[in-house]
Amino acid sequence: MRRRRYLTALCAVVLMLSVLTDCIAGGLFPSFSDLFTQLPSLSAVVRRAPDTENKLDDGSTRVTYKGVTQADFDSFSRYIGQYGCEVVSYTNQNGVFKAELRYSDAVFTFEYDSAGGQAVLVYPAGTSQEVVELPTATPAPTVSITRAPTRTPTATPRKTATPRPTATPKKGIHMEVLDTDATGYHRISSKRMGIQVKVKNNHPYKTVRDYVMVSYTCGEFNDRNSADNEIRFVKEVKPYETAETPDIPLLNKHEDIYYIYIAIKSVRYTDGTTETDDDPEFHVWTVNHR
Repeated sequence: MRRRRYLTALCAVVLMLSVLTDCIAGGLFPSFSDLFTQLPSLSAVVRRAPDTENKLDDGSTRVTYKGVTQADFDSFSRYIGQYGCEVVSYTNQNGVFKAELRYSDAVFTFEYDSAGGQAVLVYPAGTSQEVVELPTATPAPTVSITRAPTRTPTATPRKTATPRPTATPKKGIHMEVLDTDATGYHRISSKRMGIQVKVKNNHPYKTVRDYVMVSYTCGEFNDRNSADNEIRFVKEVKPYETAETPDIPLLNKHEDIYYIYIAIKSVRYTDGTTETDDDPEFHVWTVNHR
């Protein structure tokens, strides 16, 4: 009798384990990794895994990257802005930048030492760094060395190498005109029209003090009918904040304007540094004459 009860209980346990295995395989239960908030990883920019990764006593994870350049830092600054992170606080002293960043309900830290080329991120407990597919290293092919027969070398005239031109990188501006509809196209005098647009400061830690915008207009067939109109706006815009410009006066009459082109030509920050682009990217708005 006891043997029969033991076999019945054993069959029940085996059946439960089988059902549980099917549920996990079928996705009935959430993956353990899905329970974590994923935060942006520097690997998405430098395309390699961190040099070290340590679990701290409070459950947080500290990752370190070596050989990080200023270009990597600038790219990661733009990346976290696109990711949707908010700068809670930051300091920038003696070439060491430290920031507290927030994504969703999670706050994590980012530190970059420009002199040592090292970046450190600390992800709090309950979060993890985003999963980045990194390139798989291709093993070097095995080269078989065959000894060549000994020959008497013949003098060959050496060609003169032609130096390649060095590409000059284009200096970008962190502030941009947003790709949204103009907030106002209206008359600002009896003969003059104006337009207001939205701009955004994409710099991770610098506040804009003032900026120069350039605009021009085109006719019905997109033929340019005005000179460049440059105007400086004095307006403080904090990192990752947006602002609305005052009226940008247009030089032509309303009936002659069909397209409006606007771009940011230069920016000056509160720390005195400037950014300039002599060939800026223009954004265009279409004027409805109906």
